Amino acid sequence: TAIARPERTTQVPREQATVILVMDVSGSMNAEDVEPTRLVAAQEAATAFLGDIPEGFRVGIVSFSQYAAVALPPTHDRKLAEDALLRLRAEGGTAMGDAIQLALDAAEEPEQFGAQPTPEPSPADEGEGESNRPPSVVLLLSDGFNTAGESDPVRAAQRAAELGVKVFTVALGTPTGFVDVIDDNGRLQRVQVPPDERTLQTVAEITDAQFFSALSGDELTSV
Repeated sequence: TAIARPERTTQVPREQATVILVMDVSGSMNAEDVEPTRLVAAQEAATAFLGDIPEGFRVGIVSFSQYAAVALPPTHDRKLAEDALLRLRAEGGTAMGDAIQLALDAAEEPEQFGAQPTPEPSPADEGEGESNRPPSVVLLLSDGFNTAGESDPVRAAQRAAELGVKVFTVALGTPTGFVDVIDDNGRLQRVQVPPDERTLQTVAEITDAQFFSALSGDELTSV
């Protein structure tokens, strides 16, 4: 797919490319409008997506709810990536902007796992500066509005565009999705959690990537 094959006009070998999966694990990902839940459907789709990524590419995972965190630094080890995806749990708010910023930083990190070192640059490649960075691409799967963190998603997307990093976005869920939460008084409340398609579409447009809407598990897998 286009997502799995980032392109850039550069002399850096394509085998050095990095794909960062950015997974929303906020509380709204427990909604069951995408069966069995939004999070489980996202985990299954992301795991399947790993098989489409060329073996030479590194894969990293960033998760975000109230805060963004690197769940797995970039690695060639697909088993580590699968295990990291399965460990994700949904709770808290949505720090989407922080997650994009962290993904951009993580993409530049050296290999920490696996046995495939980054090749040494050839003399012809030296001195190329910013344009000689290994190409990176971000796949952001989210369902909610940005409610936490310090970074605005649009500004984070602008930084990605400046770095030449495409941020593909997937909006999970339906307009009628909901979760049941306990309020401060201990009462059960039903909260509507429609996906924020507008922001996700804007992020993709700014970075010259694509936006996808997934109303079901099948649609998510087809992305």
